[in-house]
Amino acid sequence: MNLKFESHCKADKHLESEIRELERACNQRDDTQYSLFLENAYNVDRTIDYIYLLRNEGRLISLLILFFPDINDIEVYGFTHPDYRKMGFFTQLIESTHKQLKPLGAYSHLYVCDPSCLSGRAFLKNMGTKLEETEYMMDLIRDDFNSYIKRENPTGRSLVLREASMDDLTFISAIASIMYEEEQTNSSETIRQTILSEKRVQLVGFLDGKLIGICTIGQEEGSIMINGLAIDHPYQGRGLGRDLLNQVLSYTFETYKQNIRLEVSSVNDKAYNLYKSVGFKQRESYGYYRRIEQ
Repeated sequence: MNLKFESHCKADKHLESEIRELERACNQRDDTQYSLFLENAYNVDRTIDYIYLLRNEGRLISLLILFFPDINDIEVYGFTHPDYRKMGFFTQLIESTHKQLKPLGAYSHLYVCDPSCLSGRAFLKNMGTKLEETEYMMDLIRDDFNSYIKRENPTGRSLVLREASMDDLTFISAIASIMYEEEQTNSSETIRQTILSEKRVQLVGFLDGKLIGICTIGQEEGSIMINGLAIDHPYQGRGLGRDLLNQVLSYTFETYKQNIRLEVSSVNDKAYNLYKSVGFKQRESYGYYRRIEQ
């Protein structure tokens, strides 16, 4: 075999095509529905390589995708082609990736795996990882949301929703850093990139002229993904989260034709029940397995 390790800080069209081909082969074998997010827009440092590949005779046989909005807590997504499994290639790829990242410091890694993927779970068990939490992928179609609006007839909107501008950056970053327990400088750069992006929209909600709510929407693989929906702490518990969600969903369906997706943690029952109440349905789940890299 002629193995070659590569790393990239972006995916051109040819590389994306190769990754999607490997993704399809693995989904077909494992009966899963992975669709990797191939941009690095949410990574705190977009100069760091986040795509790691292993080739044999030029053929892509294994890959890792890293997601790190916080440089000290990296999410790891990966595949190995069914024809090349149980040969140690994925382990080699992890080791090569770790060696390249080591000069940047020690990291806590979260390996993401569909619970229905038996080969992935077995591999992570052998690595000594522990399941930390599960994330549910939920979908909302237009008809289900329209049924909710007709049935519940929510009225008396308190918030004013609009697209964010650079003038809002400081206030959005302050809310995001508190909600997600990260450095405000990291939040600020992520949100700045979102405001400038052609594929994502940063939304903000105002109450009596004060910015108290945020949410991001983005176009991903034929769907609209919403994330980062949050109400500032002093204003929680007043029904404003549902108000913000209703307005974000209305805005999204008025602006785009696609259905809407989101992820919610298994430990966040309140958010899960809120999303379910407006018509979201759980489609997939992903386990997050913790490993401390030394």
